[in-house]
Amino acid sequence: ISPYNKKPPRCCYRDGFFYFSIMTVSKLKVLTPTTGRCFILGEANQKVNTLWMVLHGYGQSASDFIQNFSDLADDNTLVAAPEGLHRFYLKSTRGKVGASWMTKEEREDDIRNNIQYLNQTLGQLVEKTTPDIHIIVVGFSQGAPTAFRWAAQLDQNISMLISWGSDIPADVLSDPIGLDKINRSNTHLVVGSQDQYITEERLYNHLHDLDNAECAYDLISYNGDHSIHTETLRFLLKKLEGELFD
Repeated sequence: ISPYNKKPPRCCYRDGFFYFSIMTVSKLKVLTPTTGRCFILGEANQKVNTLWMVLHGYGQSASDFIQNFSDLADDNTLVAAPEGLHRFYLKSTRGKVGASWMTKEEREDDIRNNIQYLNQTLGQLVEKTTPDIHIIVVGFSQGAPTAFRWAAQLDQNISMLISWGSDIPADVLSDPIGLDKINRSNTHLVVGSQDQYITEERLYNHLHDLDNAECAYDLISYNGDHSIHTETLRFLLKKLEGELFD
């Protein structure tokens, strides 16, 4: 076979000329079932009237994160910490593993996957409890945008919705249906005065955006860093109990 009858490789030299073959890269999206995991404090049964859904931040594990809420669980209260579907080694290729909710890559797909995953998680939990269960949603750091996007489409009422050390995403604020759900969910913005990620300028600008969007919220500030502050959590619990059970 003459070499002239062959397709040239990606780059070759022939008859005094370089020939380049440019390959076109395409993308195939594949829908596939996946398995998430959720760590739970307490037992889901008919005695439970309060459910805390707590979403961790970037690089955290749900099993560690849920320990921040260990004081909340009792015979009537269940705490559930779903874990982000993207797990990875925090350092190198071994050792401690953390999880993420999404990245900038295929963002819309991750948002849809997270919503479906959290809907299924909630469904499995509430089917074992009382029909009129009170649902509290906490999103910490990267978990807050995921929590609010999820909460915005929920049919169930939310007794308290908390963004801790993070923002309420702009796409929720700009959606009339999502914003209406947020405004009916007893929304709280919790920020530490020493949070290294929430500067004064960032907080000021975000509050300005919330006010422009006519978002109803309570701002809670505490003397602390980018973490779940125990005393502030207790304050929110007392506030919630006063609203629900007094």
